[in-house]
Amino acid sequence: MLVVYRCAKCGFEHAYEAGVQGRKCPECQSVLVETREVVGGGEGADNNAPVPGQYSAVNYGETNGVAAVLKLIGISLIGIGVIVFAVLVGEIAAAAVAVLISCGVSGIMFLGFSEIIRLLQELVNKQ
Repeated sequence: MLVVYRCAKCGFEHAYEAGVQGRKCPECQSVLVETREVVGGGEGADNNAPVPGQYSAVNYGETNGVAAVLKLIGISLIGIGVIVFAVLVGEIAAAAVAVLISCGVSGIMFLGFSEIIRLLQELVNKQ
């Protein structure tokens, strides 16, 4: 008999033979929680391997923390550039424009990298 275990940390589901306590998620090494019973399996089955094709180990809601941090840095850089531009525009116009352009370009670069990482994570989640 197979039992479906769900990882509380990453949300992946794994199907294993019943009877073994303290199983760990192969993805994040946290303890799995038994969720439901499935008919199948039998004597001599590998108790440590998930059943291929039975359940998908895909969590489409997973996000990437690095992408979120890079997006926050990019938005912050653009905001700082606008604030510094507003402060300096009356005193030193050339420096204000230079700060606005440099912060804007840097912020957009960070936003671009965060989008690339997000799209790559989306591809990994689909596999």
